[in-house]
Amino acid sequence: MFHQDGRGQLGGLDIIVNNAGYTWDSVVQKMTDEQWQAIIDVHLTAPFRILRAAQPVISAKAKEEAAAGQEVFRKVVNISLIWPAPEAMPARSTIPPPRPESWA
Repeated sequence: MFHQDGRGQLGGLDIIVNNAGYTWDSVVQKMTDEQWQAIIDVHLTAPFRILRAAQPVISAKAKEEAAAGQEVFRKVVNISLIWPAPEAMPARSTIPPPRPESWA
């Protein structure tokens, strides 16, 4: 499993970053159940399974550290971005975005 490599090579598992996401360019009434399930699997099921697989490793290390009087904070970062493929994007305006100095 993925966490075995991290433990063996790096000595532990201190952070998990779930960075995935996608969607179909479809309106809700045209999206199939299979498409919807695939989106749910990427955004919810995969991070859940990764955390579930990592939990025994993280818990065991936390118990060792607690017994040694150490306090280590581990992190889980969930990032989910849905952005259509460039070819699916509508034509962009040729007007440049405003510059920060004009925001005041």
